[in-house]
Amino acid sequence: MQLLVAMLLSVSLGLNGQEASGMPKEIPAKMPIRLRSDFERGKEGDVFAMIRANKWHDGVETEVFPKALIREKLEVLVKQGNAKAMIMLADNLPWDQENQEKNKALKERRRKLVEQAAWLDEPSAMGVYADSLWRLDKNKEEAIKWWVKGKRMFEDRAKQGDPEAIVAMANYGPIPPIEDDPAHRSLFSGKEWMEWLRKAAEFDRDSACRYGMRTHEVHWIEKAANDGDWVAMVEMGRFYAFGFPSVGGGKTTAVTDRTDPSRSIPQPPSTRKTDPVKAWEWWEKAEELVGWDLVQERLPEIGSANFPKRPEKR
Repeated sequence: MQLLVAMLLSVSLGLNGQEASGMPKEIPAKMPIRLRSDFERGKEGDVFAMIRANKWHDGVETEVFPKALIREKLEVLVKQGNAKAMIMLADNLPWDQENQEKNKALKERRRKLVEQAAWLDEPSAMGVYADSLWRLDKNKEEAIKWWVKGKRMFEDRAKQGDPEAIVAMANYGPIPPIEDDPAHRSLFSGKEWMEWLRKAAEFDRDSACRYGMRTHEVHWIEKAANDGDWVAMVEMGRFYAFGFPSVGGGKTTAVTDRTDPSRSIPQPPSTRKTDPVKAWEWWEKAEELVGWDLVQERLPEIGSANFPKRPEKR
């Protein structure tokens, strides 16, 4: 009898604390605190929470909830006409590096899912659909129409204080006809975009990091780093290693916008001092989250004479 119970348990619980269905049993030890509520909702079957719970860090996607399980649940919602599920499924189709024929069919399905979601008034699909109309069909008028419609829908929601829409406005980039055509360029103002990015920075760590890197306002980067953004952690380490471009007293100098090297920003020198130990504390926090390979990709200074040595462990 005990042997039978043990066998049943081994079937019901998979490897690494996962149930046979692929549903995880316990919260992974290193999961960011901000995602733990999504983990719990995901366990209850919320597929959108599952997708959020899998995105621990920028550029790094885990598989706490198996992608096959996510696609299965999205397919059910797509059949029910859920537009948000359509755009999510389009982003989660299983590409095969070895099978180009299969990928060709998947690309076509992705295109149809995006189009269907756009026609069902899902604004997150409209910019993608507009880009597709421009790149694949060269249909400038239709592309602009859909891009503008998506922007206005997000803008209306954002002006009502919808956090998701505010972040969307900070990420709603222009398509080529908007950028290149003087008649439509005013639809995408860099100043307007920065204002939305500033608003998004209040509650979105990625936006806080991006805004801080564009303006060299270190407190935004520090906020993002403290909220768990590994890119911001690398930047904080860089400041402690090589100097802060933040507001302080003394003579104002020009610093280069690291996201746009053609721009320079007047910036007073920092009142904070460099500290190699603190620099490595930030870099090691980032390393713990995403591994040293990704961290060093963002540190072109490695190998230079003034790059601080890693402190010895006590």
